[in-house]
Amino acid sequence: MPLLTKKRENILGRVEVEDMIENAHCLRDKAMISILYILGCRITEALNIKKDDIILQIDDMVSFRIRALKRRDASGVEYSHKITVVKDTPFMENILAYIDTISYEDKLFDISRVHAWRIIDKLNKNAWCHLFRHTRLTKLAEKGASPFQLQTWAGWKSIKNADSYVQKSDKLILDLANKVD
Repeated sequence: MPLLTKKRENILGRVEVEDMIENAHCLRDKAMISILYILGCRITEALNIKKDDIILQIDDMVSFRIRALKRRDASGVEYSHKITVVKDTPFMENILAYIDTISYEDKLFDISRVHAWRIIDKLNKNAWCHLFRHTRLTKLAEKGASPFQLQTWAGWKSIKNADSYVQKSDKLILDLANKVD
């Protein structure tokens, strides 16, 4: 199904993600859905995460190194940013269980973007890979994240990107209305 025919104004609810994970064929697919939902990274960023890009910290936090594939600094060094989440974040158990099953040097997911798209489409006909990014960034905005925090989380060069990734939501409008004197 072509990407442009899918409905774009929605974000994924937690129940929809739970259903996708529950119906996933294997632990790899559960972990992939979990990473996309928790981190809101692009599909190519998710598919290029290696086991050593995940750092389990002492204080019950988990950090993920996310590489921006086509972005390098002035000296040619590949750009990356870090996303840190609480270890007991919903669905994190799928990721932690999966990383124990692969060898140290491997990418977490040895599949193509097309294969990932097909997995997601099979699990939810109304979902697509980039919807996870829209969902995570919208939910962060609804919880009060500033555009600068969203820029850091998403690894954007420019804060202008917040406009195109964060969906307009009734909750954001209502919160703004409640702040008016």
